[in-house]
Amino acid sequence: MSPGDDLDSVEPFVIRCVYALPRDGTDRRLGDDGTISGSLSAMQEWFAAQTGARLRFADEPVRTVRLPETDARIADHGSYVRDRIERLLRRQGFHEPRTLYAVWYDGSSTFSCGGGAWPPELRGRVAALYLQGAYDDVVCAEDRFSPDGVTIEINEFKMLHEILHTMGFVPPGASHHTRAGHVGNNHNDLMYAGDPPWNPSVIDPYHQDYFGTGRTDIPDLARSSFLEPLPAGAEPPPVW
Repeated sequence: MSPGDDLDSVEPFVIRCVYALPRDGTDRRLGDDGTISGSLSAMQEWFAAQTGARLRFADEPVRTVRLPETDARIADHGSYVRDRIERLLRRQGFHEPRTLYAVWYDGSSTFSCGGGAWPPELRGRVAALYLQGAYDDVVCAEDRFSPDGVTIEINEFKMLHEILHTMGFVPPGASHHTRAGHVGNNHNDLMYAGDPPWNPSVIDPYHQDYFGTGRTDIPDLARSSFLEPLPAGAEPPPVW
């Protein structure tokens, strides 16, 4: 739990949306032109169809923020780009209690197209996409956003994937847990990692790992404090 958090507070857990730029990055106005709001709408529709609930996104405009370091300086952090973005955002006041930040970072990474925390092993409040990332033969800028706010595309799946990681999923005790926070049994699962390649279309369809498992010894998305409507016995992520 971060300093200043109060789990007895009446304030709800929320997800706030941030469009972040490196100091020298080009502002493509994705937070203002409907790209991110449309992406959010498509995510919510798909998530509701899968779970019967919606994620508790704050009812507010996307915040646009320019970070104080260059793209190259941030990219130099390699597999810790997410951690660096979170630290820079905290310095600019993005450390509100009970808040998870979904960050569309319009900068680069040489490691991946995104990253999330994974409490309790990796603490943090930021789930991020690196929109200009490039590594191996992957060019993250080629990944599409929803064109209409309804049709879900790969950027929506990626952000949901990182948000769920930051909420603590998939927990190590899950039946098919693999590769630090993933499942390895179904390449169509939102939280899959492995071979064959990821082709997301479902959330834990057999309720064996992280949604509707009926288990109380591991976190369950069906009990998350980030759901709307709030489930009975709602639980925050581990160590929040």
